[in-house]
Amino acid sequence: MPPPDQLTDTDSVTLQKISDRCPEIAATVELTRQLAEMLVNLRGKDLRRDWDAVKAWLTLPYSSGPWKATSTGSR
Repeated sequence: MPPPDQLTDTDSVTLQKISDRCPEIAATVELTRQLAEMLVNLRGKDLRRDWDAVKAWLTLPYSSGPWKATSTGSR
């Protein structure tokens, strides 16, 4: 996914419509943008030090997301 300022108007509208209809996709889009921003701003700095955490975040099939939804009663 390109940075938001590089999306065409059509792609931007389409992504917004899809995100409006599916909270999971909206959350995925937002988290992807946040991760991309962190990686761009760090330019990879300190990734080796935190590689285990990065690898776990990208590969493990679970996160605190389901727990948060259950504990707050939101879904």
